Formats: sequence, C-alpha cells, structure tokens
Amino acid sequence: ILSFGQKGEGPGEIKRMGSLHLAEDQIVIGSDGVLHRFDPKGTFLGKSVIPRNVTPRFFINRTTLIAAPYMNWRNPEKPSKILRFDVQNEKSEELVSFYTYKKGVIKKKSKSGVSSFSYSHSSLTPMMVVAGQRDKICYGMNDQNRIYILDLNSKKKHSFNFMEERRQVSKSF
Repeated sequence: ILSFGQKGEGPGEIKRMGSLHLAEDQIVIGSDGVLHRFDPKGTFLGKSVIPRNVTPRFFINRTTLIAAPYMNWRNPEKPSKILRFDVQNEKSEELVSFYTYKKGVIKKKSKSGVSSFSYSHSSLTPMMVVAGQRDKICYGMNDQNRIYILDLNSKKKHSFNFMEERRQVSKSF
C-alpha cells in the first residue's frame, strides 16, 4: 500500500480530498476546484484549477474529463449539464442537459433573512450514474430507471429501462 501527499495548500498538498480518479497512468485527486496530479509512485506532477461548476466524474484521457453534478442545490429551476471539459485549454462542451428536480422545491426565508429550502423526496431526481468506456458515456436519473448511452459527440445511441425484461442488445454496444 502506498501513501502520498499530505494535508495543506502547498505543492503536492491537498486541502480536502473530494474525489479520486485515474487518468491514464496518473492519479488525480480533486479538492475544492483543484485537480492534483501524481504518478503511480506518488510523485507530485502538478495541479490544475477548474471552475466550481465542473464536478469531475471520470477522465477520458489525461486532459479531458466528464463532469456532472451530484445535485443542483443552488439553482434547482435551471437545468444541470453533463460536460466534456478540457483541463488543459479550460474549455467545456455541453453533452446533455437535464433537470435535477422536476417539482417540489420550496424556497423559504426565515425571519432573520437566511434562505433555506425543503423538498419532497418523490420529486428529487439527482443524477444516478455517469460512466464511460471508450467512446461512450452512460448516464441515468433516479426517477426514470432508465440508462442512456451516448457517444462523445452527444448522439443518442441507445436507452433502456433497467427494470424491464431482458432483450437482445446490438453487438455494437
């Protein structure tokens, strides 16, 4: 077992571990909008700052990641997006947009002026899964029991309900 890095804000130090990824032969640790890169032996290779709205789910290669929110607490009325993000050039491309909530969000302001909200569980529809393999991205939502398979150019390839009976799927998948 290998351990590396330490808590802190200097080179190779991590403020707070948020996510862990493999990007080809590199280990990438996400921490508060920063991607820290290490080689397999734990040597610090560098870091990249990413926008706060980019939540890495997995890397396609060393410089390109797929991002999707787990929830959309700040703006439930606006659609959430699955993005392809180029870390090196700091450019993003929307692949899919969806609503995290369908209905049921209630915004409140307390007497002290503090905003809060509550929700009905049945209307909560956070991203359930995002995964990738070769040139395909799979995603699904909690309220649909449906998985969508897309190519990296955002063309819908196939979808299926994972609660329905088995059926033959094309060998191209």
